[in-house]
Amino acid sequence: MDDLLNEPGGQLKTISRSDVIEGVVVGVAPDELLVDMGTKAEGVVPERELWDSNHDEPKPSYALGDTVLVYVVQPEGDGPAILSVRRAAQEKVWRATEDMFENGTIIEATILEFNKGGVLVDVGPRGFVPLSQLTSLRRGP
Repeated sequence: MDDLLNEPGGQLKTISRSDVIEGVVVGVAPDELLVDMGTKAEGVVPERELWDSNHDEPKPSYALGDTVLVYVVQPEGDGPAILSVRRAAQEKVWRATEDMFENGTIIEATILEFNKGGVLVDVGPRGFVPLSQLTSLRRGP
């Protein structure tokens, strides 16, 4: 064991709540995934955290050895770490959106709804664009 820990890369990772990390699927059950994150124990992804069932996308399937991005909901404590594939995907979208904002990138978005103050758009996360910020808005016929 000491030899393993003294080798380069032999240190076990420590994880914290809200970390987004890559892991490998080491167990697949109908209601959960077991994911090796390089920590002392595998983490568990419960079925409700596998995908966003509010969208039309089908439930993804996973196989042993698949690499998966996970969000740490609850780090290891008395039991295994609780992980979320769904929240990791949301976090990835938020980070990409923040990068676009910080870089001043012009974003094309799908308009979901209109209201008197502006439009609700889908750019990954839902957003609101005030009328004054729209670049091309047709008024009337």
